[in-house]
Amino acid sequence: MITYLRRGLGLTLIALCCFGSITTAQDSVPSSHRVFAYFGSWKDIPTQGERAFLYTGFVNGFFAGERSRNYDALARCIEKNMSVDQAVAMIDKYSADNPQRWNVPLPMGIAESLTVKDGPCPGLNPLN
Repeated sequence: MITYLRRGLGLTLIALCCFGSITTAQDSVPSSHRVFAYFGSWKDIPTQGERAFLYTGFVNGFFAGERSRNYDALARCIEKNMSVDQAVAMIDKYSADNPQRWNVPLPMGIAESLTVKDGPCPGLNPLN
C-alpha cells in the first residue's frame, strides 16, 4: 500500500508542477473525470489503474493530519488488512450493489464500501 501511496503522491506532485494552474490541468482532463463530488462518479472511472489512483488520493487526504481515534482505527485496519486492489474491488462491488448511495459524497461512499459488515474492517466507518 505504501508503494501506491508514494506513486499517487508523486504523480500528483508531477501533475501540479507540470501545469501552470489547476484550471489548465482541469482543461486537459476528460470532462467525466473533472469532479468526483458524488459516489456515483466511481462507476464512470474507466480503468482499474485510474480507480486505484483515486483510491490512493482518497486515502492520502482522508487520513492526513490530525484525526480522531475512529479515523485512526480505520486507517490502521486498512493498512493492515487491505491491498489497494482489494479496496478498489470492494468499492466497485458496493457501488454496483448500492445505486441508491450514488448521490452521497464520494468520501462517504468509499468509507461505507471499506467498512461493510462482512469486510475486513466492519463497523469502523468514522463518518457514522
